[in-house]
Amino acid sequence: MFLTELPIIQILSVILFSLVIFGLIGSLDYFTPHFIKSHLSRGYKKTSDSVTDKEILLLIQNQKSGYLSPKELSKNFEISLKDANVRLKYLEYLKTISSKENKYSNTHFYYLNDSISKAPYPTLSEKPFITTSD
Repeated sequence: MFLTELPIIQILSVILFSLVIFGLIGSLDYFTPHFIKSHLSRGYKKTSDSVTDKEILLLIQNQKSGYLSPKELSKNFEISLKDANVRLKYLEYLKTISSKENKYSNTHFYYLNDSISKAPYPTLSEKPFITTSD
């Protein structure tokens, strides 16, 4: 009974307004992860020559507490604090590590999601490409 009392223009404007709102929310949901990934990967490429992911992960694992701050990373590898933040956030984006925030000092501390296995590397052939026997 309510819809029959409203003119068709008002009904269409409500439908259009709701479609616009859902479209904006959907586009933010789609574009935000892509923007974050591209922003973090640029910073990752900038520092990937000075420190590898393996070195960062081993540093986290070798910490007494199991936590690593960006300040400690920048001090150990002599990279800027901004680059250390980007590297740790990129590894967090890849879900390799997670973070906890100290609310008093506004510092993030990063820890491994899974422990690093020390399994032996597989034996590969001497050929410079992967073969079926590998």
